[in-house]
Amino acid sequence: TMNPGYAGRQELPENLKVLFRGVTMMVPDRQIIIKVKLASVGYSAHDPLAKKFTILYGLCEQQLSKMRHYDFGLRNILSVLRTAGNTKRQEMDSDEEMLLMRSLRDMNLSKLVADDVPLFNSLLRDIFPKQQDPVKMSYPEVEGKVKELILGPKYNLIYHDKWILKITQLYETSLVRHGFMLVGPTGVGKTTIMNVLTDALTETTKNKYIVQRMNPKAITSQEMYGKKSEISDDWIPGVFSEIWAKANDRKNKNNTWLCCDGPVDAIWIENLNTVLDDNKILTLANGDRIPMSENCKITFEVENLNNASPATVSRCGIVYVSQTDLGYKPVYEAWILKRKKDLGRNEEGDKLSTLFAKYFDKGSLVEFEEKEMKNATMELSSICKVTNLLNLLTGLLIPVVKSNRTLSESEYEKLFVWSVAWAFGGIYEEKERLEFQDWLVGKNAPLPSRTRETESIFEYWIDTEKGGTMDYKKIVPQEWVPSNNVQFSQLLLPTLDSTRAEILIKLIANQPKSTLCSKSVLLIGGSGTAKTSSVIIYSKSFSADKMLFKRINFSSATLPVHFQQSIEAECDAKAGKAFSPPGGKDMTVFIDDLSMPFVNEWGDQITLEIVRQLIEHGGFYNLEKALRGSFK
Repeated sequence: TMNPGYAGRQELPENLKVLFRGVTMMVPDRQIIIKVKLASVGYSAHDPLAKKFTILYGLCEQQLSKMRHYDFGLRNILSVLRTAGNTKRQEMDSDEEMLLMRSLRDMNLSKLVADDVPLFNSLLRDIFPKQQDPVKMSYPEVEGKVKELILGPKYNLIYHDKWILKITQLYETSLVRHGFMLVGPTGVGKTTIMNVLTDALTETTKNKYIVQRMNPKAITSQEMYGKKSEISDDWIPGVFSEIWAKANDRKNKNNTWLCCDGPVDAIWIENLNTVLDDNKILTLANGDRIPMSENCKITFEVENLNNASPATVSRCGIVYVSQTDLGYKPVYEAWILKRKKDLGRNEEGDKLSTLFAKYFDKGSLVEFEEKEMKNATMELSSICKVTNLLNLLTGLLIPVVKSNRTLSESEYEKLFVWSVAWAFGGIYEEKERLEFQDWLVGKNAPLPSRTRETESIFEYWIDTEKGGTMDYKKIVPQEWVPSNNVQFSQLLLPTLDSTRAEILIKLIANQPKSTLCSKSVLLIGGSGTAKTSSVIIYSKSFSADKMLFKRINFSSATLPVHFQQSIEAECDAKAGKAFSPPGGKDMTVFIDDLSMPFVNEWGDQITLEIVRQLIEHGGFYNLEKALRGSFK
């Protein structure tokens, strides 16, 4: 079989076409297929129900927005019919029309973007006018355990109904599909959705569930699936094929969810087509065929499916998490809750809650920033900005927590306003920063008094380490003392900008690593704005016996393997699979020109994917032949 002309597929050469008799497959009559399937799973009113089903899907294809991850084809129809059959057997006496309507709703709502949900619901109501909104099917055991975990000490999160619904939808999808995708923008909690669900399933089924993550774009396609050695003609196994073989070993009793966490393109994912359809077999170039076992599922965590082919989309169950399903409010509420539970900062938490309400709920800070402030140097979602705010606040409050003191409301407000200014205004140029300052003035925020018209809060800071009253101090660059043997070309004098950068870097770098804070800082700005010099001035403050400094320059030719080798060259192997800088020291890695690596035809920078993997998961996959597929 072949599927003509789209990304990832080639046309056949003419001299090969001539040897075949082409048979074109016709689009089948879906209504007959649905009718036969409904009758086979025990529905007696199969005729009118099949008609309604067909009309609904026809309307969905015409009226819903044209998203790349929407699929109303035969594979989707079959998975809905499979679910409808299961529910019919569980509830033999219920109304068949209600059962089918509920299956159609629950199976399709998961993949719709927030704007399409009301339209889909109204189409359903038009086609099933007799049915009031049927109650969603419930899974009391799993849902109860999910609630317990979310509110428990392991996660300490907020029970946010819209977001919890996505966990249930992922569970429903996992019951009828062996391959499924979590799609949605950064920061909507996709990783946590999967982790919470697998933890809940581990506890309810008493069978261990493991999520094994890999970033398929952090390695090349040949390193992923394996290739023949050009020198010895030996087979060099691929990282993914080795992980796949271990997960699908019959002796392995654990349930493994292999999660490909990285951008989708039409090359690496097309190779998984045989895995994702009913064959469930991974076919490799050396002729190996590794079948998928019952206790393995393959999952994908992606931002969008712009580069995925229709063949891939139809093979996967899709759960779409919109920006509005989580929003930024549960993020800061969970942060305050965690500080109350872990650090006993109850009074501080209440005062900070009041400030969030003042600036976010009543003050509409996010709405103002998105509508009024233009020309950001970098696009950032509101969740990312709120995360930055929480990280800056955490850094400022570390000395306050250590000395076990609680500040006054006005002092907390100063710390809060300063953090808000940098988290939201930090990505703008001087002109927009002054507009942001004017907005803060309008909200009666406690700001430093201006000594000149163009002065703003960005020229001040609050030193929380000194103790005493928290008040604004003007940022004054350190006095420069010339050393004896310095060359003129290597002179670096601290300026207002470099001192500001140093203050912000220290706030992030000196706090412990957590879900919110990855201890990484990104300096953005035009050429010649002394970004590199600011980092080098900051690195001069390191004590040589505690902290190493490694500088890596990226260029358009830098590949993931170069970055992996640069980091590995500076580290020593430790016990097991761990590796770390020599002598028990810490190491700060400085990547210069981060945005330089080549952007491929799919719009991805694969070198940045391995940087993200190192920051997020803290390691690499071994590329040595003997250890391929092990994470270190």
